[in-house]
Amino acid sequence: MPTSETSQLRGGAWLIESTDFREVLTPERLTDEHRLIGNTTQEFVEQEVLPELNRLEQHDWTIARRLIKRCGDLGLLGVDVPEVYGGLNLDKISSLVVSERMATAASFGATFGGQTNLTLLFSFAQAVACADAGVFLISPFVGRIYDWYKKSTGTDYVGAEDPGVQSVTRIYNYYKANDYKTVVMGASFRNVGQIEQLAGCDRLTISPELLGKLSQDNAELPRLLSPGQAGEARQSLNEAQFRWALNEDAMATEKLAEGIRLFARDQEKLEKQFSAL
Repeated sequence: MPTSETSQLRGGAWLIESTDFREVLTPERLTDEHRLIGNTTQEFVEQEVLPELNRLEQHDWTIARRLIKRCGDLGLLGVDVPEVYGGLNLDKISSLVVSERMATAASFGATFGGQTNLTLLFSFAQAVACADAGVFLISPFVGRIYDWYKKSTGTDYVGAEDPGVQSVTRIYNYYKANDYKTVVMGASFRNVGQIEQLAGCDRLTISPELLGKLSQDNAELPRLLSPGQAGEARQSLNEAQFRWALNEDAMATEKLAEGIRLFARDQEKLEKQFSAL
């Protein structure tokens, strides 16, 4: 699976390193399409967000939800998402331009960015709830699911028998069978086999180490996930049903609680670092 290598600038490297000017993006190099989506975003912020700023700062979630829906109507929530998933299919620069303009929207900028990814997803019940709520993107943790089952059963799962692979496959097929637009982005892989079993998934978060191994493999990689495969009928869970379904899944219950604890510890470390500045 050959990959092409391109030069990539990091941070402010262009300030201290000898750099080809063609590799540096400046406002002068924006296309008419970039400027158009930027102007649309700026008009939305100035005309619809800033007039509601006081109410947003008072945590008026009705206003926040209305404005997020308005972002969706304008196409701002899926700028670089393929059209087949309800996005505009524009490039990454367009996405950056939108983020830059949205940053002037004070706290709403965080609300806008917060819709992008729901992580710590381990159970099918969570996936059902996310789709029902219109979440933009979910990140099922393939590797962590695999870790739990391997430790619990002593089995070194491979291929389609891997519980993490099975979880993502089930979610993907459910979403596509019921025409949900929520993007499935498998994450936390432990080996190349897991990635190959999920070829065709909307998106995958792959580590540099595993990408390197994939680049050395020139064998054909068949697509195993695609729209049109059999999936379960649409479900809708109330809170009681969701809590019970999550409770019945021992792996999801333990890994979700563990993930939240670890995130909390990381936040505490970050707060200490900032307080020391």
